[in-house]
Amino acid sequence: MEISLEEAYTGTSRIIQLDNEKLRVTTKPGAYTDQQLRIKSKGAKGSNESNRGDLFVRIRVKENPKFIRKGNDLYQTVNVNLFDAVLGNEIIVETLSGKLKIKITAGTQNGKTIRIKGKGMPIYEKATFFGDLYLLIQVQIPENINEKQKKLFEELKAIS
Repeated sequence: MEISLEEAYTGTSRIIQLDNEKLRVTTKPGAYTDQQLRIKSKGAKGSNESNRGDLFVRIRVKENPKFIRKGNDLYQTVNVNLFDAVLGNEIIVETLSGKLKIKITAGTQNGKTIRIKGKGMPIYEKATFFGDLYLLIQVQIPENINEKQKKLFEELKAIS
């Protein structure tokens, strides 16, 4: 059964058709790829109808374009403009649990990682515990600057 990262975060359910029977398969928050869910007495028929085996459903969590999951931790690349990286600022980051205000300290370097405790994936069957969110800062260098901006950068260079 394939689910999205968002569905793995919140938990979800699917209706699956098995012969002439419809079954609701429910995942709890924190479901992960290759996890097997066991549904008792819904598998292959045995010697008679009352003797059925168990059905095993394997979970596959689809890749997400914004987040990389490693265990219960999430990794996300965040673009920060040059001015916020140099001067510092607060930015808004989208997480699976909603928007989060993050402080970018003055002098933040390209490639810096910021750890946000408890904002990763829920830990399966431990509803109140979460992994961490790691934000990889990617400083955006302006590509097209005008003459005035170029002159200001040259002045900064000269006094540095």
